[in-house]
Amino acid sequence: MRILQMVDYYGNFGGLERFIYNFSLELLEQGHDTVITALEAEETDWGTDVVPTIQVGALENWEARIAEYQPDLIIWHQGIYSGDVVYRLTKTYPVLATVHAPVCPARGRLFRDKDEICCKPGGLGCLPRWYMRKCGSSANPKAALQGLVQYNSAIKALKACRRIYTVSKSLKDFLVIDGIPENNVIIFDNTLGELAHFYPELAHVAPDAQELKLLYIGRLVYSKGVQYFLRSIRLLRERGIEATGTVVGDGWYGSKLKNMAEELGIADAVRFVGKVAGKEVHQWYERSDVAVVPSIWPEPAGLVVPEARALGKPVVVFDAGGLPEWSQWMDGIYVSRHADAEDLADTVETAWNDLRQGKPAGLSRTAPVQPEEAPEYRRINIIEDLHSVSFS
Repeated sequence: MRILQMVDYYGNFGGLERFIYNFSLELLEQGHDTVITALEAEETDWGTDVVPTIQVGALENWEARIAEYQPDLIIWHQGIYSGDVVYRLTKTYPVLATVHAPVCPARGRLFRDKDEICCKPGGLGCLPRWYMRKCGSSANPKAALQGLVQYNSAIKALKACRRIYTVSKSLKDFLVIDGIPENNVIIFDNTLGELAHFYPELAHVAPDAQELKLLYIGRLVYSKGVQYFLRSIRLLRERGIEATGTVVGDGWYGSKLKNMAEELGIADAVRFVGKVAGKEVHQWYERSDVAVVPSIWPEPAGLVVPEARALGKPVVVFDAGGLPEWSQWMDGIYVSRHADAEDLADTVETAWNDLRQGKPAGLSRTAPVQPEEAPEYRRINIIEDLHSVSFS
C-alpha cells in the first residue's frame, strides 16, 4: 500500500513524533510505501534510519502534495491545525486517524485552578471554563475562540474518518464524551508489538542502599506535573530518605521548576539535564532506581512507562488518563493518587522498599492481556488492522 501520513509537526517534540518514526519504519519493513507530510518538519534523532518526510509549509499546499503522491490510504495523526483539510480529503480518499491526546479547546482537559481533570464535552461551555477554571493557557479571548474553532474542526474531521485509532481506554472514553461513535474508535498498541515481549525483572537495589535515585523524562510543561515530582523529593528527604532527582527534558516551564527547587531547598538534590537525543535516553534510566511519571493531565499512554520497564525500572504514575492502564500489561507499575504530592512520596517509598527487599510488584506478563481477561483494555496491532479497511 501507498500510505501517506499527515501530522501538524514532525520532529523531536515528544511521544507522538517518536511513535510516527517507529510506525513508519515498521510500515517500510513490511513492504509498504509511506511518506510523512507535515506543516513543519525538522531533522529527528529518534534513530539512524531515514523516513521519507515532506514539509508542506502551509495548509493550502497539503492537498496538492497528496494529489502528487496518489496514496491508497491516508493516516491523519490528529492535530489542531489540519482538521479542515482532513475533512475535505475524506470526500476523496480513505482516511484513518490516530489520536494521541484529548481533543480539547484548551488542548489539555485540565482545570488548573485545582489541577482537576475535565470530563465535560467540548463546546460553548468551554469558554467560561477557560477563565473560571483556568484551563486555557492564554488570557486572550481570541485564543479561547480559536481553540474552540480548532476543536470543532477536529471533531468534524474525526467523525468523517473511516476509523479512529487511539492509545488507551481513557482516551477512547474522552472521544465518546465528545460525540465520536464508540464503535468507530479502536484502542491500538502504541508500542508496536513490544507489549508482547518479556519485560525484565525489576533491577534490585542493595538492602543497605542509602541514595534513592529518581528520574523524570519528558517535556517541562505544567501539565506534566514535574512540580509534584519536586515536592515529593522534598517530602522524602524530610523523612530521612536521601532522595535525589534527575529531570531530563526541556520546555517553557523549566525555569519555574528550577526556581521551585531552590524554594523547596532541594536544588542540590535535583539535576536538570535538559534535552537529550532519543537514542541516548537509556543511559539515564540505567543511572536511576525509580522512574516517575507525574502527569496531572489525562496522559494518554506515555511511552516512557514501557521504556522504563523494558530497562528493568519500576515506574510510579499518577492515576491520570491512561497511565494506570499500563498495570494491565506489565508488572512494576505503582499508581499514586492524582495530583497528590504526599501520596506520590508514599508510593515512591513503597517502590523503593520493594526494590531493596527484592519483592515482586504487581502482575508479571510475557504476553499482552487477552480479550477474555479484560476486553476493555485489549489493544490491537494497528498495521495488521490497516488491511481490513475498505477502499471502496
